[in-house]
Amino acid sequence: MLDVAARQPLRKFVFTSSVATIGRVEGRRATEGDAFNWSRRAPEYVLSRVAAENLLLDYSRDGAVSGVAMCVANTYGTGDWQPTPHGSFVAGAALGKMPFTVRGCRAESVGIDDAARALALAADRGEVGERYIVSERSIDMGEIVAIAARAAGREPPRLVLRRAALYGAGAVGSARAAITRRPVRLTVPSVRLMHFMSEMDHSKAERDLNWRPRPVTEAIEEGARFWVDRRAARHS
Repeated sequence: MLDVAARQPLRKFVFTSSVATIGRVEGRRATEGDAFNWSRRAPEYVLSRVAAENLLLDYSRDGAVSGVAMCVANTYGTGDWQPTPHGSFVAGAALGKMPFTVRGCRAESVGIDDAARALALAADRGEVGERYIVSERSIDMGEIVAIAARAAGREPPRLVLRRAALYGAGAVGSARAAITRRPVRLTVPSVRLMHFMSEMDHSKAERDLNWRPRPVTEAIEEGARFWVDRRAARHS
């Protein structure tokens, strides 16, 4: 794809990468300058993201393409049809199908519309060969569940599962995926991605792109209402 792009008069090649490509740090928020450093613990999905991002940046440094890598956090909002692993917590809480909440897991997150806006801005303002963290904040999964439940007019679940219990459920999911050879939403790698990365600083995107994201809590509320409306439409 990059070889084809290199032969075209493209103004900018905006690549949707992931915050998972940002390195882990201690004592501060991670930035785009922190190189990926947890390959031994990373699932294949993350390693593929890192490889793709590095390839783009190599092409950009060589002048072959005008590439920008957008390191996008967990996205929330309307239209999460599948849903994503993290979006399934919103759907479950909104529809009353989630009997528990979660503590000890938090991740960088952003509204889907704000993420799309960041990519569009990068086409005009992004510096070639640079990475940009696209996240509004780090938010606890328990807070996400509570926001989604209340947006749907429900009380949040009272039963609390800690991280260890979630890993147990993820192990069951991983085993099921291995046996059936079908994708499962909750696996050990997906649980790890809910808490493993450092909190991040997205000020570079604000500064260079003039990006101003809304509170991700609003997108979570919209995502919850999306699922409520979808179920109502099915039953109408």
